Amino acid sequence: MAAAMGTLKLFLVILAVCAVFRGSESVETNYVIGTGIADITGPAAEVNMMGYANPAQTTHGLHLRQYSRAFIITDSKNSTPIVFVSTDSCMQSQGLKQESIERAHSNMKKGNIYMKTEELLESNINRSPTAYLLNPAEERAKYKYDVDKNITVLKIVDENNEPIGMISWFAVHCTSMNNTNHLISSDNKGLASQLFEATMNPGKFPGQNELCVAFGPGKDMFDSTRIIANNQLKKAMDMFKSEGFTQLTGPVDFRHTYVNMTDVEVQVNSTYKTKTCKTAMGYAFAAGTTDGPGAFDFKQGTTSTNPLWSAIVNFIRKPSETQVKCHHPKPILLDTGEVSLKIDTEPCLEEEQGMQSLNLYLQTLKSGGFPEDTVSVIAGLSNDYADYVTTPEEYQQQRYEGASTIYGPYTLPAYIQQFTKLAESLAKLEDTFLRVEKKQGQNYVTVFMDSQWETKFEWHRTSTLFGESQSTITWDIPANQEDGTYRISYYGNSKSIDGTVREFNGHSKDFVVQKKKMLKKTDKATKKMKYSEKLNKKYLKYLEMMKYKKEKKNQVNAVIDKLSKNIVVM
Repeated sequence: MAAAMGTLKLFLVILAVCAVFRGSESVETNYVIGTGIADITGPAAEVNMMGYANPAQTTHGLHLRQYSRAFIITDSKNSTPIVFVSTDSCMQSQGLKQESIERAHSNMKKGNIYMKTEELLESNINRSPTAYLLNPAEERAKYKYDVDKNITVLKIVDENNEPIGMISWFAVHCTSMNNTNHLISSDNKGLASQLFEATMNPGKFPGQNELCVAFGPGKDMFDSTRIIANNQLKKAMDMFKSEGFTQLTGPVDFRHTYVNMTDVEVQVNSTYKTKTCKTAMGYAFAAGTTDGPGAFDFKQGTTSTNPLWSAIVNFIRKPSETQVKCHHPKPILLDTGEVSLKIDTEPCLEEEQGMQSLNLYLQTLKSGGFPEDTVSVIAGLSNDYADYVTTPEEYQQQRYEGASTIYGPYTLPAYIQQFTKLAESLAKLEDTFLRVEKKQGQNYVTVFMDSQWETKFEWHRTSTLFGESQSTITWDIPANQEDGTYRISYYGNSKSIDGTVREFNGHSKDFVVQKKKMLKKTDKATKKMKYSEKLNKKYLKYLEMMKYKKEKKNQVNAVIDKLSKNIVVM
């Protein structure tokens, strides 16, 4: 949904319900899950606040404490776990996340995860709708709105089917509190989280409960925060308590890499390649945006330089011709990528990671063996802050978001390339030629691979001239194999005449494994064998009798021969 989301920053919402319940019947579980929450509130006096880059906005007190909420998830086979952390802040050090992670680690328990997606209206807007209209009509036609209205909820339950957690994503700017605010606040996401926690943990204070939850239309910033928080809370709570969730199955995995985003070669189309730029901020960055206007006379949509500001900018650092050309049509106000400072003013080496859910890369995942009903969710900010990302078309208008797209007009295509590589890597969960998969709902879960005794993978060359081969997969079904519907999947590589190697995969038709039928067949085979043994015994007796008769006959013949020799013919 690159075009649909290009001018909207996406922020992570995480709702972690950590209450302990008792009483229901135990069910089969797919995962082991830990949850934890920790206070990360900073100093409440005279510390510069993050979000609007306004030196005058410093802390003068506190309204809502900020928390770090962590999930640790691994599958029932205890494969590599993922750690998923949400904080009520824009960015933070690893140390601020560590305590919630440690608490989650000490709170591991068996459970299942269920997913549901619905629409939440009247809770977010596109701040630059005119820039969005610059996207191709065929691209915009794919989406119902000019901003993502989907809210996705993961409902997490323990082995007794009682709730132990919830993760929810909804794309809304998490700073409803504007640049006149001087009170520390967890804003609309944090408030939604605390309200959810209060509902699930009656009588408990925020941050001191067993249940941890992670998540401007009003007359003022406090009212806007309350309205947006309550909209998210009500929808998430309604979904959490409703029916119709899809149970998640399969392994847990992740991919992580570091990329120099200032030097990524981008394949724009079949004939044109370009590169991303060293970081720079445009004039419209200083103009601010609807919920946080900037200072001086800067305006959104500025695509030309100003002599006065150019003189000031050039005094600090005059952008190179290469930099100006690379960022066009952005007029460079802050040439952060070429300024020589001991501390980087903008990130160039970025952390990028992918879990088994990425909106732009579903096809890559599916072609790699993921189920057709795979759902992806964009979770931002993830690990680091790299300003905004617009589509190349939206970038041309140079509103606040375009001016804050720091790697130039092809930032989004560069991200897509990098995340596609992560998705390709993620699709290869384990190197295997085969999988025996059991059907669970609409999904398939791997139960055997080529490393196990019960399977055999045999490859034979059938034609050297035509480069053809044949593979045979054998699964010796164990006697105690669970009843159900199964299929066998094959993963291979083909090599063309020019030497290009391509991956491919295929699946057998579904087939049923049923112990009763197997036992009936076994019983039938046993009866047949016993009948055969009975026939064999009768035959042996017959042979013995025939042998006996033959021996008797031979004895009679011998007597006759002997007597005939003694007969005298007269």
